[in-house]
Amino acid sequence: MTEQKEERPPEKELQPFLDALQKAEDLESVKQTLVNEILDVFQIEMAAIFFVDIPKQELNSWLLLPGDVLETITIPIGTNSIVGYVASTRQPINLPDPYDFQELRRVSPELNFSDTWDKKANIRSKQILAFPLVHNNTMLGVVELINKRDDTNFSYEEENKVKELIGVLALSFFTHGDFSKQTPPQYESLLTQNLLSREQLKEGLAKATESGEDPETVLMETFQVPRVQMGKLLANFYSTSFADLEEVDTNPMELIKGINIDYFEEEELVPLSLEDGKLTVAVKDIEEQTLVSSIRKQVPRVNKVELAFAFQGDIRAFWKRTREKYLASESSGQKTTSGSTSFDSSLVDDLLADGDPQQHHEHQPSAGGSFVDLLAGEVPETSGQVSSPIEQPQVSSASVEPQGRAEVKQQVIVKEVREQRLEPDHDIDAPRVVQMVNKIIERGYSSQASDIHIEPYGHKEDGELRYRIKGVCSKALKIPQQHVAQIIDRIKVLASLRRAERSRPQAGKIDYTTADGKKIELRVTTIPTVNSNEDIVIQLIARPKSLPPLDALMPPRHFAPFKELLEQKQGLILVVGPNSAGKTTTLHSTLAHLNSPGKKIWTAEYPLKFQQHGIRQVQVDPVANYTFAAALRAFRRADADVIMIGEMENQETAKMIVETAQEGNLLLSTLPADSAAEGINHCLDMGLDPADLAASLKGVLAQRLVRTLCSHCKEAYPPERALYDRLLECYGIAFFDHINVMYSDSMVFYRAKGCDKCGNSGYLGKTRLYELLVVNPTIGKLIRKGAPLGEIIEEGMSNDMTLLAQEGIQLVFEGTIDYKELMSTCTL
Repeated sequence: MTEQKEERPPEKELQPFLDALQKAEDLESVKQTLVNEILDVFQIEMAAIFFVDIPKQELNSWLLLPGDVLETITIPIGTNSIVGYVASTRQPINLPDPYDFQELRRVSPELNFSDTWDKKANIRSKQILAFPLVHNNTMLGVVELINKRDDTNFSYEEENKVKELIGVLALSFFTHGDFSKQTPPQYESLLTQNLLSREQLKEGLAKATESGEDPETVLMETFQVPRVQMGKLLANFYSTSFADLEEVDTNPMELIKGINIDYFEEEELVPLSLEDGKLTVAVKDIEEQTLVSSIRKQVPRVNKVELAFAFQGDIRAFWKRTREKYLASESSGQKTTSGSTSFDSSLVDDLLADGDPQQHHEHQPSAGGSFVDLLAGEVPETSGQVSSPIEQPQVSSASVEPQGRAEVKQQVIVKEVREQRLEPDHDIDAPRVVQMVNKIIERGYSSQASDIHIEPYGHKEDGELRYRIKGVCSKALKIPQQHVAQIIDRIKVLASLRRAERSRPQAGKIDYTTADGKKIELRVTTIPTVNSNEDIVIQLIARPKSLPPLDALMPPRHFAPFKELLEQKQGLILVVGPNSAGKTTTLHSTLAHLNSPGKKIWTAEYPLKFQQHGIRQVQVDPVANYTFAAALRAFRRADADVIMIGEMENQETAKMIVETAQEGNLLLSTLPADSAAEGINHCLDMGLDPADLAASLKGVLAQRLVRTLCSHCKEAYPPERALYDRLLECYGIAFFDHINVMYSDSMVFYRAKGCDKCGNSGYLGKTRLYELLVVNPTIGKLIRKGAPLGEIIEEGMSNDMTLLAQEGIQLVFEGTIDYKELMSTCTL
């Protein structure tokens, strides 16, 4: 044994191995790198990588190490084999000994291990670590590592190393293989049943990615796919039944006595029936395998849990009407009126009142509630995880306590708040401070808030916490004065901001993992306000699932001319609009369109929202004085074809961008301007030379995100003639070329109303408005002579440019948006 250890190849470093995989130009190069490195990097005797064949529902071996003792292995996807189980459940497996029957049963009652391959290869499998290969929610295959050279079990640290490998491999396989062209398998039946065309499916999935809406909801609303038929097809794919919750009218509290009702609502689960010890539960994420064990912890007396598929919107609507019909009388205190976005704000009494704290506790389905909800709600105390100087343990949302224990725990916490208040000692690591911050973030995430506002009012008044949900900022609750400073200081430290700096604004970010394991980014801004206060605004940004293709993002009338601009080898293209207008998504979809082995693409960004294989990306660091200008200075020496600079933030950066655009590079950047023509004006205001700008600028794309009306409840109404005339006048003479609708008594416009599907807001999803100004020679001359914006706009419109307002007016006539949304987004 000693001799073998001495002859054992030395362990290789992980990072150089990952770098080599990232640089691989095709699958054959990836394979060769794996053959040369993977065994030594992980100090293992064997490794196997399987690719998935979705139509056949099987796994085929792509790489088997060492050697070619076994030419090909084909394994069905299912729960009775190790790699089949990993592919089926998308859950990793770490087995100390696959021959140990009890170990297999610990993972799954159906799991088995066949020694057929061991006998053929004359080996014995011992330790096995298997991970799923998933990219953009597409199952690609399974990576399996077998037999540690030192005969020890795979450790937690080694699991993390494999996770890093998985991330790189999945991206490489997705990029170099045919996976990116595959239709997500759960939607194939929609194509075979002729409910959708492949182009419609592609468009719908891209729209869902862009808007953050549920894909099924987008497909049903956009292309009128029958909901029950879609539900049954998806349920059939998942080998389960479809729960049509529109037909369900039950009280879960009567179905299961003592049920922790908040857990089921917060996890978006609906108990349907309990018969002979079998509990049937409707769920949206049917493939989430941890749900069964989590539910059994909540209802331990059941013998079996069976999952049925239901639409997310139906689940939310069920809980709303169930609370109103069956559960409203079981809670006292504040009530949330249907359709209202205002929340309770009288929190001090709740925190300090005597008596049973339960009388003040009522679960709110949205971001509102009381501070007791945040402190003592039946969710983990530290439900999130942040990558920060102060690490917190991650607790799964499945670790919810049964109702009886949670009530006791709630009373204890409220008692501690009453008797041992946090004095202003700024102990930001105190458990209650940590708990408050995490609950504030978790509540914002679960209610789909876009922003969280923390607003202090000095030492004598309570602070306020507000959430912006579906574009509306509402008062959510008051924070007792003695807690505000600790909350603000903890958030600043997590965002790597200077805690002592209170006189100047600061900006930072937090990488946060929610209780349900979703990774989101929190952008934190601090702003000094009057009376020595300091406000904090937290923007919640979900990590994008996938990047929509440019042709799905833009309508054809804009995509065609924009594509022509991108085909030029040099020049500057600007994307302009206010914050949260979708500029970064447009830029990255543009880069994905340009990305090819023949182009070298560099980007400088802050922060990084998308990562793309083949594009070399740099995150600038203003705190360390690594600016956009510094990055661009380096790119000019780095043999670039295409350069993207996140923002033309100042005169130095702007001048360097214009110079670089005239040196044989295609430059992309952004500006915070209201229109395409104003983007040009903004450049000149920054001190750019008109002649240089005219020579380098090829086009300006302005854009907005507008809320679309909920198709389930939008309300038709006859518009007044004055409104029609106003829209006609604002659109201009081209109205009859593009819209051509004459006023009549039967004319119908639509406006927001509100229903369960849209959270009573009247709006569901978003769409984009574009305004593309192509800089032709005439516009170039106007820029050089400093012509008024009106002349530039007039010339652009004479070349078929449509303004943002015109695009919006067209959507009003189509019934996609309402006049109110048009007025809040565009200047008429």
